[in-house]
Amino acid sequence: MVAVCSEGQPPQLWDVKRQQRLTGPWDSGQAECTDGGLAFSPDGRELAATSSSGVRIWSIADRTEHQTLLQDGLDEIAYSPDGQFMAAGAGDQILIWRLGEPHAPVARYPLADETAGQLRWDPSSHLLRFLDNATVRSLDVGATVDADWHTSRLDDSLLSPNGSLLGTAQRKADGFRFVLTDLRHGRVLNETTLPLPPPLSGQADESDHSPNLAFSPDSRAFAFGIGSDLHTAAQPYVVYDVSARRATRLDLPGLPSLGIALGPGGRILLVGREPDGGDPTAVYTTERWDTRRRVRIGALSGISGITLALRPDGRFLATSFEQLAPVPAGPVTTRILNQGSAITALAFSGDGRYLAVGDMEGRITIWNGAAQHRLGTYAGTFTGSQHGVPEPVLALAFSHDGHLLAAAGQAGTLQLWDTTALEQVGQDLPTPGDAINSIAFGPGDDTLLATSAHVPLQSYPIAPRQLVAAVCRRTGDAGLSRADWQTYLPEEPYEPLCPRPQLP
Repeated sequence: MVAVCSEGQPPQLWDVKRQQRLTGPWDSGQAECTDGGLAFSPDGRELAATSSSGVRIWSIADRTEHQTLLQDGLDEIAYSPDGQFMAAGAGDQILIWRLGEPHAPVARYPLADETAGQLRWDPSSHLLRFLDNATVRSLDVGATVDADWHTSRLDDSLLSPNGSLLGTAQRKADGFRFVLTDLRHGRVLNETTLPLPPPLSGQADESDHSPNLAFSPDSRAFAFGIGSDLHTAAQPYVVYDVSARRATRLDLPGLPSLGIALGPGGRILLVGREPDGGDPTAVYTTERWDTRRRVRIGALSGISGITLALRPDGRFLATSFEQLAPVPAGPVTTRILNQGSAITALAFSGDGRYLAVGDMEGRITIWNGAAQHRLGTYAGTFTGSQHGVPEPVLALAFSHDGHLLAAAGQAGTLQLWDTTALEQVGQDLPTPGDAINSIAFGPGDDTLLATSAHVPLQSYPIAPRQLVAAVCRRTGDAGLSRADWQTYLPEEPYEPLCPRPQLP
């Protein structure tokens, strides 16, 4: 096969052996040829071409269009060697799609005073190369294309505050399967399948039940269970004591439920409840359960939320409904915690001094630990991988020393922010592009961990010494020559970045 392109015209496809033109939907005129805007898949079964609205992909044998990548302004496309990804140039950025999940790009790489021509994937590495005028540049896209992508998705996943544990939930035919994994030793600590609580009347849809996960602030306990939008039979929950390797089962009342939170040591479980739709006097409540005695010990009236954030000392609760209360007695107050958009993520710093609030627009607001004083606002994922389109913040985490705040979004954006300077640290981290459920800093704050539905565990080195070592490995420990240093860092004194080991 050979595809022929004339500028501004639809592509023509020819069978060279038979010397005949193959007609198909590519003749419709919806795709217009540009230089570099036409590509065969590696196996030769697909033809892709740019159009005014993105990329159109056709099956040659079936002569049908089976995929469209929506993005304006594309002028260059290239399949990855395995055919699972497509890269495209779009003016001031390079985009990458995972063709099995084509609804949005999984990675965007901004170009700073650069042009991206002749995109080429290196078949022997995870590098994407492009021509910038007379200079060949390379992008390391390993975090995107080498990710351990699972086709069977998780329904939820959560990292412990200290970054040592991972809890996951996955729907099965008769319930949810919950797994707790020790990341330090790579072993499963607990695996439990809980049955779906049957509704008291009528039938339940799949969306009526959802898993709830929570770690205690000290990472010593993990709570998991099944909440429901309906009135059901008893709702099953388990609190797992990590050090004692002991699981405690609680069968909670089958009232419509929202989020959960776990107190220090896992001794108290908070469960948010929705008002009873049949009772006009009913209000939101958050129940308090003693997990050792398995009894309800009280409730806070007028407060609940899809997300509950308990301060590490267990004495203050903030919710995604912008409700605040000292625990256990209240009173409950309401305060606008962001810039007017729905709250999608909450996180306290480890010492309880700060509260971070993420919203549907992607912005992040920092408060003091009692949510009395607004300390600052970040642009957050609003400036992330969606490139100007609001991207909800799904997860927030403070470093253990409180100097950094990590933020993750629905389109896979992952960022670091300086809590003192109120500015982003570096660029967005490269990710597989999956919506990120949870993030946590590893011991020593050297590593940032993330988890998502298709890639349960992602690890990113963030310590400066680790980043310098990675650059040195790429350059064969050559670092920057004095001439290059003068070109790129003319105002800084020269310093060898990759000192070679001294030979005896």
